[in-house]
Amino acid sequence: MKFITIHLALVLSIILPIMSSGELTKAKAEEIIRACEEKTGKPAIKTGSISYGRVEVVSYMNTRHDSKMEPYIKYRDMGLVTIDTLPTITKGSWGRKVEAFQIQLTPKASEHIISRDTLDDVITAKFKIFQYLFDSVTEVHIIPDKNIASVKAKLIRSNETPFFTEVSEKNNKKEIIRTLTFRKTTDGWKLCD
Repeated sequence: MKFITIHLALVLSIILPIMSSGELTKAKAEEIIRACEEKTGKPAIKTGSISYGRVEVVSYMNTRHDSKMEPYIKYRDMGLVTIDTLPTITKGSWGRKVEAFQIQLTPKASEHIISRDTLDDVITAKFKIFQYLFDSVTEVHIIPDKNIASVKAKLIRSNETPFFTEVSEKNNKKEIIRTLTFRKTTDGWKLCD
């Protein structure tokens, strides 16, 4: 009798994990997604870019093209940049003027910078606008003949930076659904491995 009990326990310990690895529930999918977030350490960040350093605005025949400076003025009012006026240069006989400004980021803006590239006197910085955080799994659809599962995950917009604007609000919903493809392997369901 002892032999049968030990044999049965051994067989169940082998069969149960195999059987459970074939089932992908919402809870299991959430667990895998959270493990992948921790493992990769790459949050879903929405970014933008800003050029600073020496910025030039061209005017023709006393018609100034202010649209280039509008974002900088808004950022200055928010305390993200400082703007210093540099000498104006007149070029050619058509009255072409080049107004130059020295734009610098404040520490308030610098803390949101992800990367920077420099070309001549212009620096282009990539900055964080906000990020999407995983909230929950809304649907799991297993496709057995392909050994995959289509998982719909709900993400919530959060951690908005000062660079977040009305345009960001309009173009990026508070909640979004992303479809993730899970792979069924001999070790169970995988997303990021």
